[in-house]
Amino acid sequence: MRALKSVGLMIALLVGVAACHKNDQDTVTQEATVEQQTPQGSETTKSESEQVGSTLTATSETTLKTPDGTETTRTDTVIGTVTSYKAGEKIEVLTGTSDNHSFDLDGKKITVNIDGDVRVGSKVTVTERKDDAGRKIVDIHVEAI
Repeated sequence: MRALKSVGLMIALLVGVAACHKNDQDTVTQEATVEQQTPQGSETTKSESEQVGSTLTATSETTLKTPDGTETTRTDTVIGTVTSYKAGEKIEVLTGTSDNHSFDLDGKKITVNIDGDVRVGSKVTVTERKDDAGRKIVDIHVEAI
């Protein structure tokens, strides 16, 4: 659970840094590695993001090494425009330089949370978290226009 909180903070940091960073180019790329000791053990988080205009693709992977073993959690965040949506099945989001990102919304180990009215053409933030046990949580937030 601690790893999920750390991942969420890293994604928020990357989104904030990417959103605040302005330069003459349309593309902003960020990479970071954070290593820390926690009460549970040694934790390493590797993050990377690419912002193109108002779209974003970010990935963060946290590895927690404890005396009981290693736990890995991966979080993918995409901000873009919905190109295809089948409720309860799949969503596809277009970002940056014509990259299409697909997320499954159906399965035994998938929990989906949707905030807003998703439809083709909507601008959304999709966050998918995966753990070692194969569980996924997909959060979809429709951005205000």
